[in-house]
Amino acid sequence: MKKTIHHKRTLFYYDGPQLFLAHDQSCTQYLCLLVENAEEFDRFLCVPVSEVRLREFYEGRIDLRKIYAEPERKELYYTDIIDSFEGEIHLFPMQYEDLREEWLPEAGFDWDSSEMKDDAMIQEAIIDSEK
Repeated sequence: MKKTIHHKRTLFYYDGPQLFLAHDQSCTQYLCLLVENAEEFDRFLCVPVSEVRLREFYEGRIDLRKIYAEPERKELYYTDIIDSFEGEIHLFPMQYEDLREEWLPEAGFDWDSSEMKDDAMIQEAIIDSEK
């Protein structure tokens, strides 16, 4: 079943978005990682992520590879972004067995916690997940 998400925040940018956070209509959050950079589109691998797991990532207690290699639910999606992140982003289901090893992030990719000290949105997410 196809899902629709909306870009919430770019978490890592290097010559374009590499990792972004999005949400769907039921407020489920997704981490989306750039896995292919083709001439026509950028393909992102997206995985649902809970507030707790997102907080663990922000606090450096888990790395990005674990989020994708050991998802909380066996749900994976991909999306192809052609122009921009504005508007709806359509997710397409992907079988976990079809996940390519080269799409997984390197072990040890942790969030730089120094970046989040001044970010009110991240601080709010951490506080909300502690409730």
